[in-house]
Amino acid sequence: MIVEEIEEQHMWQQAYADGSQKSFLQSWEYGEFLKIIGRTILRLEIKEKGKTVHQLQCIENKGSFGVHFLYLPHPQINSAYLHAYIAYAKKKGYTFLRIEPTNTLNHTNIQTTPTKNRQPHHTWVTDLTGDLEDVLKNMHSKTRYNIRLANKKGVRIEEKKDINLYWDIHEMTTKRNKLVSHDRAYCEALLSSSHCRQFTAYHEETPLASTIMLEINGVMYYLFGASSNEKRNYMGPYLLHWHMMNIAKKDNCHTYDWWGMAKKVEEETKNATCFHNFCWDKDDELNGVARFKAGFSGKHIAYPDAEEIILNKFKYTLHTLKNKIRNNKNIVGHQRQ
Repeated sequence: MIVEEIEEQHMWQQAYADGSQKSFLQSWEYGEFLKIIGRTILRLEIKEKGKTVHQLQCIENKGSFGVHFLYLPHPQINSAYLHAYIAYAKKKGYTFLRIEPTNTLNHTNIQTTPTKNRQPHHTWVTDLTGDLEDVLKNMHSKTRYNIRLANKKGVRIEEKKDINLYWDIHEMTTKRNKLVSHDRAYCEALLSSSHCRQFTAYHEETPLASTIMLEINGVMYYLFGASSNEKRNYMGPYLLHWHMMNIAKKDNCHTYDWWGMAKKVEEETKNATCFHNFCWDKDDELNGVARFKAGFSGKHIAYPDAEEIILNKFKYTLHTLKNKIRNNKNIVGHQRQ
């Protein structure tokens, strides 16, 4: 197997060699967006007998002490191909690989350590392949009621990219819910992508909620959303998502990915909260949105745990020691810049 770097878009495949769909995090378009915000992208492929059998998009990171590592977000990969990329990374002098695969890895003779998932560890997907009326029937009755209520009150949906409008509502949301999010420049750069769309729910001239969506490879992803403090009883977000599902269906999308969900637990688990046949821990950081998303009906997906594959043990030890010192400073009250 030969590992080579890809520099031309026409060489990049939107699906894997076996025909399975790539995550948008492995799309050429997402890599180009990351370049806009200053990230370094490395695209690799494996060839066997002159034929491309796998491709991988990586984000290159440089730290202190000469530590360089590659972040591999949501690849689908087997053990043989992973070993080929590891050999390539070692040869290029990388300290470690941080990988968040979409499939379970069965690797041997590799030194790894668990790490925190940067992408949603769990998500919620709604199947759009059938009739939308069936999708509506499968929703919780309260969700259907709120969609009808928003319609009755005259809520309307518009599609228009407007970072100022989105950011104003976003600021309300983060302050109300005490959230930390990406900065304005990140969202503005994301909206510049031709695959990104913004939808906003209004009542008269008052914006009630706004979303940043990504539509790619037959999937509509709900990346970011914000809701206003005004007229919350008009249920704008409910009609907004139903409208976007209709748009996705019209565009031949087969899946509506809510891009983040609370971890699923059993009903008898301590602290379990259940709604519409889905249960989660009430202390989960996504507790606030789990009930809303579950009401639209769908399927829970859990991605494998993230791992760091150690290529240079000495440099990796320096890297982890530095992070421990930094985290300890945060614990005693020193704010991270």
